[in-house]
This record gives sequence, structure tokens and C-alpha cells, in this order.
Amino acid sequence: MRLSRLSLSSLALLTPALAGAQPAPSSAPAPAPVAVNAEVPPAGTAPETAPLEGEASAPARVFVDSADRSGFTTGLRLGAGLPMGKAGRDPLDAERSLSDLTTWRAPVWVDVGYSLGALTLGLYAQIGVGGTGDACVADCEWSDIRFGISGELRLAHGAVVDPWLGVGLGYESLSYRTLASVMVTDAMGQQDSVTVRATERFAGPELLLHGGVDFQVEDALRVGPFAALSVGQYMTDSFDCQPDNPACPSGNSVDGGALHGWLSIGVRGAYTP
Repeated sequence: MRLSRLSLSSLALLTPALAGAQPAPSSAPAPAPVAVNAEVPPAGTAPETAPLEGEASAPARVFVDSADRSGFTTGLRLGAGLPMGKAGRDPLDAERSLSDLTTWRAPVWVDVGYSLGALTLGLYAQIGVGGTGDACVADCEWSDIRFGISGELRLAHGAVVDPWLGVGLGYESLSYRTLASVMVTDAMGQQDSVTVRATERFAGPELLLHGGVDFQVEDALRVGPFAALSVGQYMTDSFDCQPDNPACPSGNSVDGGALHGWLSIGVRGAYTP
């Protein structure tokens, strides 16, 4: 009976100790936590890697829209023009029209400028030759030079089809040359035929109005038609004869009666930024 009581007493003492015992910690490593919001790269793309030490990273390429580009521009124009208006008076004091001197004009036209977005400011220069009119009584030829400053405004800058308008202020110089044979009396009173080259030069300011449409052929190359109207006033007129002789005209024939113009059409190719 005493043995039974001792056993029950021992079991009562051991029960709390067994109840508070904790299992020994496991020595296996805990699994790594999974990031819920981790960004997964798209399939088929290589993961980004940091550049190695000492290796220079490639610079980022920045795209500039064509409507925001600026820089130097160049252009070349070819076309034909018709004369209008007056060209002073001839050596016989008869009023002349510009078409009496020339019936048409074929210019070679060069533009150079700087583009500031849709606005281009620059210079123009051109040289022209063409057919002669009814005022020619012998062997005649002529040429003119025009140059000045101009501005152009593009109405759809950066588009594939880009209309534009422009205005300029310049200077024109036209040389009209006549090769003729004249009779000259020498000191002995005898007449002899001499070939004389007479050159008449007109010059004065001009106002240029022009416009057209450019079509984008490549990223920086545009080609398209243009039309131009120049209104000018010949302010000076001079003569030169080779060899010099008394029959060479002199004086100024324009006297304010030389308001004239050129109407031109053609094609322009332009390199733009």
C-alpha cells in the first residue's frame, strides 16, 4: 500500500515537468522568404547585369523629334521664269519692257540658312540666263545675278508633306551684251567696219515672295515644287563698249521707269536637320 502511494506521488511530481518540456530546435535551415511583389522579367529577355569593374557603360541614345530639330540647311533650285514690267528706255529714247530684252530666264538658285524649328533664316544667291527679245538687233546675250537674305516658315514642320512660305530682300544686277559691227571714220577720213561689244548693266533692289511644298524623301532630304515672285526696281543703268568709240551710248536710261518682276516656278531639293 505504501508502494502504491509512492508511485502515485512520483507520477504527480513528474507530470508538470513533462508538460512544460519543449522539443529541441531543428538544425535544418529555414526556407528563404518569397517576395510577393517581385517583378518578373518578360519571357525571352535577358536579365540586366551590372557592368564589370573598369568597363564603360554605353551612353543612352536620345531621339529628337524632327519638329524640334535645329541646324544648318542647304538647298538647290532649278526652274524657269518669265519677265514682267519695264526696263527704262532704249538708246533711241523709246520705252522698253523687260520682255523686249529677255523672253525667259533659267536660274540656278542656292539657299543657305539656319533652321530654328519651323523658322529658317538665311541667304540666297542665283544666276540666270535665257532667251533674248525683240530689242536685240545683232548678236545678243544676257545674264543676271541676284542675292539677298530671306526667311522661311514651315506650316507643317516635321511632317512628311510640309508646305512653306518665305519672304526675302535682295539685290539684282542684269548685264545685257550686244555684239555688233559699226562704221568708224579714221583720222584720214576713211571709214572702216569695227566689231564693238556693248554692255548695258541694270541694277537695283528687289522684294522676293516665294513658297512651295516639300516632300520628305529621306530623314534629312526634302524635294518639292516652288513658286517665286520677285518685284524690283532698276535704279542705275550704265554702258560700256569695247573698244571704246564715240557711238557708245551713255547716261542713265531708267529714270524711275524700270519697275519690273520675275515669276518663276521649279523644283527645290533641300537638306534639313
